[in-house]
Amino acid sequence: MRYRNLAALSVLALLGACWQADQPLIPNAEADSPPKILGTYDIVSEANGPDGTATVSKSKMAGFFDYEAKDPKGLVLKRLLRFDRLSGEWYLVQSQNVDADKGAGQPNFRFLKIAGDKIEEYEPSCDLTEAAIPNVAVNDGDCTFADYKGLKAAAQNRLKLAQGGGEASLSLQNTFT
Repeated sequence: MRYRNLAALSVLALLGACWQADQPLIPNAEADSPPKILGTYDIVSEANGPDGTATVSKSKMAGFFDYEAKDPKGLVLKRLLRFDRLSGEWYLVQSQNVDADKGAGQPNFRFLKIAGDKIEEYEPSCDLTEAAIPNVAVNDGDCTFADYKGLKAAAQNRLKLAQGGGEASLSLQNTFT
């Protein structure tokens, strides 16, 4: 199997500050298929080092990808992913935990930088930058988005800050190879 670096995407969406919504926000028309995203990846967590493997495959649902990660102890995490290209090698990722009985849960959002055979997963900050955008609620460092327009505006602003040297704008969480 070909190994890549996308597994951390699922795990990180559960930790720390988060960008979230009550329902999926990335519409079908905005969904993208990153090149070479399909495959099996080794996960390296910034916090824990080697952290298992993950497999990304096309979902039966149009515009979505299935994600299954196994940590070093064999625990399995399943997610439903949708990608929205922001700029060049940068993507916004909508990630939902999948429960066998309940289906896909509340979406969380992260940033991916896909460069060759290396994928980096970043957690975005949430502060007054996002609070100034209509339909975005900020509470204790978490952002809750009511619509795609606000989410996209926040993502583009946050990426611009990060590319301009704002170190606190995006925090590297996982690397997939």
